[in-house]
Amino acid sequence: FINRDGIDFSDAQNMQPVQ
Repeated sequence: FINRDGIDFSDAQNMQPVQ
């Protein structure tokens, strides 16, 4: 998903931002 800051999190369980 994409959070409110526009960061794309492909792994919602670990909440690791996609670099």
